[in-house]
Amino acid sequence: MLPTTGEGGAIPDEYAAIYAKDRVETTSAVWLGLTTGCATCHDHKFDPITAKEFYSLTAFFRNNTIPVLDNGENANTAPVLFVPAKADRSRWPQLEKALAEKKQEIDHRKETARPEFDAWLSKTLSSTAPPADVPTAGLSLHLPLSETNGPFRGEAGTKAIEWVGEKDKGQRPGPFGPAPLVSRRRR
Repeated sequence: MLPTTGEGGAIPDEYAAIYAKDRVETTSAVWLGLTTGCATCHDHKFDPITAKEFYSLTAFFRNNTIPVLDNGENANTAPVLFVPAKADRSRWPQLEKALAEKKQEIDHRKETARPEFDAWLSKTLSSTAPPADVPTAGLSLHLPLSETNGPFRGEAGTKAIEWVGEKDKGQRPGPFGPAPLVSRRRR
């Protein structure tokens, strides 16, 4: 088995060809002691593997049930067999039990914390100021993520976006004091 991808935009047929090529090259190197990279494009007079044979072997490796793309969360496609280290085998049942208990604790904590989180979230979303429980000492800059209108004027696609604010002074407020007014040109 080799790594798979769940990357957005990946083309399944392209990756099926890449995986089959990789499996043929790996099998040839490990079990036949041959490099077969040249056969992906052409035949060589003295090479034991022709391009036709190379692609016949890729057809063999493309005839399987392994999905080409993973789901992005678990690249270990079945069948997967986990074998614990020899030192852990005797205590494996206790480890599985402890793991199950910890998972139950985590699930219980998620359930009990949900109302607390929802209360915090509604309080936070109702105000653009930092919530009372967020420390503000030494805070240099606060950027509320709930703001829908920023201090810039202009539309996407226009040639310039200009600062709206202390324009007449030639400065604008910055996180560490006044900053020079800069006009940004879109290209």
